[in-house]
Amino acid sequence: MQTVSTESLGNKIRKGLEIAEYQMIRDKAIRNEEIVQGDGKGGFRIVSARKLLKEIYNEDYKTLIDA
Repeated sequence: MQTVSTESLGNKIRKGLEIAEYQMIRDKAIRNEEIVQGDGKGGFRIVSARKLLKEIYNEDYKTLIDA
């Protein structure tokens, strides 16, 4: 059984990873780069960062460039 502080630490780590992933996708989208994703079956696929930014976060890279 986890204690409250262990659960809190796990939540903080998870939130930090979510923020880092968003920043990586955003930065790669601005540079028009691709991202390699695992497919969950031991394989991988290559996806446009701009496509992921739009699908996951509903953001357009053009708004990032204009900001």
